[in-house]
Amino acid sequence: VSQSIEEVRNITRNLRPYQIDRLGLTKAIQSAAKNITESGALRIETSIDSIDGLFPPECEIHLYRVVQECLNNILKHAGAATARLSVRRSQECVSIEVEDDGRGFDYRRATSGQGDSQGLGLSSLAERIRILDGRMECKSSAGQGARLNFEVPIPKKHE
Repeated sequence: VSQSIEEVRNITRNLRPYQIDRLGLTKAIQSAAKNITESGALRIETSIDSIDGLFPPECEIHLYRVVQECLNNILKHAGAATARLSVRRSQECVSIEVEDDGRGFDYRRATSGQGDSQGLGLSSLAERIRILDGRMECKSSAGQGARLNFEVPIPKKHE
């Protein structure tokens, strides 16, 4: 019973990362990158504008998960030494750019279900961005690393 309760707690915590509520979205994103860098698995250079309070809570989760999925994909698949995470805020939108110096990949092949990967991480990213009415662009080629760009419009003030 104790194990089941702990599993439910973990699932609940993962639905809305506690860092967003405790730190705000900006610091939660910074913390995710910092934790990876401190683990020694990957060096991540960050440049992150404040984006707290721009999105309703459910949208904040999607934005956080987009960044988290990008960083996890780099860790799992890229073989990169360095990554760069940029979050920029303008009047109309938030732009996120994630770039790495890893092995790169064929985006069409990865999302078509061919080869070793079924592209679920990339499909998940695309779906989250679609939910946010944003757009996603991926540039990658073998041996040249990868760069993913996301633009998400800032919604009119939410309650």
